[in-house]
Amino acid sequence: MSSIYHTWMFYKKYVYQSNTSKSKCPDNYTYFEDVDIRNRSIAEDTDQLIPKVLYQTSKSRCMHPDFAQVLNVWRKPGILPGYSFFLYDDEAMDDFLFDKERWESTFPSLHLALKCIDEIYNPTIKADIWRVLVLWEYGGIYADIDVSPRSQRFDSHSINPDDDGLFFTESIGPFYLGQMFLIASPHHPLMYYAVHTAVRNLLNAPNIIRVDAAKTSGPRAIVNAMELFMNNATAGRGIHNGTHVGEGGRSIRVEYNVHSYVNTESIARPKKKRIYGVMNMTHFLTLMSRTDRRGTCYDIMNATKTQTGFKYEGMSVELLEIPPTPTTQVGM
Repeated sequence: MSSIYHTWMFYKKYVYQSNTSKSKCPDNYTYFEDVDIRNRSIAEDTDQLIPKVLYQTSKSRCMHPDFAQVLNVWRKPGILPGYSFFLYDDEAMDDFLFDKERWESTFPSLHLALKCIDEIYNPTIKADIWRVLVLWEYGGIYADIDVSPRSQRFDSHSINPDDDGLFFTESIGPFYLGQMFLIASPHHPLMYYAVHTAVRNLLNAPNIIRVDAAKTSGPRAIVNAMELFMNNATAGRGIHNGTHVGEGGRSIRVEYNVHSYVNTESIARPKKKRIYGVMNMTHFLTLMSRTDRRGTCYDIMNATKTQTGFKYEGMSVELLEIPPTPTTQVGM
């Protein structure tokens, strides 16, 4: 059964559950439905390698007017015509992430990491892992909910038919790939390694309460993944424009300066933080301000480390052998 069919089945199941809460949105908020225009009979017939789907996530489908305005830019007819749009709320994200049997053979340490994230409550890290996992599984476009395409700079024509992945660097050194806007075909090894490195960085954190998401599951995980994908310890930084061919002959096309193609600050940071509070969402800076100390994920979850992995819930898990990545560089 194809992954595209899995997406369609998940969509049908989830929309049925979500419609019951549509009337509960606060005044002036917009309830965002998924838009799935694919025909299952021709779902795998496409004119490009990257599926025509945009994935986003928020705590709820009820969106504050400022966020609703940003999300609606993507759905304008001339931006991504022929695309489907999926918005995962907390319930949908958990249904996808906590499907243990689905992931345990490919990402055996994911379950422990997710349980740990829930135990300490860190929705930022959970969303970071979700974004690369959903792209690894299905492929498509991911964009933060405060990211919008710039007029005449990004639309459906920006993706070439033979693009295996399309990524954009940050605008200042050390020029690593931005992670607020990601585009990849299904089962791309860069996304595979991004999941594994995010989980590894999380499990290696000495104090999981004070972990910096940017240096664990966010940009740092993408940097580490690029190093592994290219089999080059310096490949995650100083990335140049052009096509980069890595593991298994898979490739990504890189363009300079993500901010030239999308507006990554569609909502100013101070205002965004206030809206987060109104929407009962937690900003990552708030999470980093916590002062308590509870040790590692292994400590918190009563997991036992072994020479090659760990034991948890009566199961022995062998970790993927990932070479240590450089830590001396400035930035991510």
